[in-house]
Amino acid sequence: MESKLTTEKDFCNGVIKELNFDNFSHGDEILPDSIPGVTIEATRRATEPEPGFPKNCSGPLLILDTRDPDGRSFDKDLKNCENCTLMLWSKDGNRKKVNDCGEHPGVMISFKFKKLHDLVDIELWDLEEPTFIELYGPEGELLKNVSAPDGPDQDGNPAVVDLFTEGVKEMIVYMGGSGDLKKCENCTLMLWSKDGNQRKVNDCGEHPGVMISFKFKKLHDLVDIELWDLEEPTFIELYGSEGELLKNISAPDGPDQDGNPAVVELLTKGVKEMIVYMGGSGAVRRIRACKAPGSVVGDPHIYTLDGDKFDFYQNGTFSVFHYHGQKLALPEEQNATVD
Repeated sequence: MESKLTTEKDFCNGVIKELNFDNFSHGDEILPDSIPGVTIEATRRATEPEPGFPKNCSGPLLILDTRDPDGRSFDKDLKNCENCTLMLWSKDGNRKKVNDCGEHPGVMISFKFKKLHDLVDIELWDLEEPTFIELYGPEGELLKNVSAPDGPDQDGNPAVVDLFTEGVKEMIVYMGGSGDLKKCENCTLMLWSKDGNQRKVNDCGEHPGVMISFKFKKLHDLVDIELWDLEEPTFIELYGSEGELLKNISAPDGPDQDGNPAVVELLTKGVKEMIVYMGGSGAVRRIRACKAPGSVVGDPHIYTLDGDKFDFYQNGTFSVFHYHGQKLALPEEQNATVD
């Protein structure tokens, strides 16, 4: 602990300030402008309700104050935080009995600072599911992404996540709430390489994983996407022609997905861009879309007249007919003909 304190003082030149919620009361709503100097906004990412709960988590961001004298007024998993004021995404909007949301994946919370800050750490609670933090600079450049501790040991317990990053303009917290690809026989998979080795291709197991964007020249009606080896939470965002979010979808994850496929239904029309956020390791096998009139999309094989077969998914689009002829010199005299 002494080592960390020394590091903190060196990093901050001996001055450490804290952003907390001690000035708020139990059940208070945190609005974007509730705290001077920072804009706080939350975005729900889940597409299905919490298991066993019939409705989607409604939010908003509320304060849970464990100093409240009525012990029934707050989430049981957070009672271990004594004399705490915590900000969380509400399960049902109830300001008297404040419960956090257990949807999967969890909420995304953005902290946009008016001035650049040198961040030391962040204290989070009750992180049973994988959670990670992204830190961005003044030009929107990613400075660092950090994974928080997760698992059964984090149930109702704190996690102080070291950040130690200078010049932060925005911090995004993604609440969670490397495997084997050999089981995919006769497959061609696209993945983010671990080391760039083109002979022995291994996917990367970093956490969080890579973000892959598919920007289409024309709008597409997407049917599904086949992903492999999704042990960590992975989700897909679909955007329309004006950049509007059409849908966000969570893919299956967990130990059962180790080395196995997940065909994620998209069933969304008019998609201009699809972004896949890998939670860790994983690969893309194929994307299926509705076949437009005169389009080869959805027709995986094209044959030429000489019998050659082209695989659309592997090699791209090829014309069916090819014409070749002898190259002749252009006539030099007026009205001349070429036999």
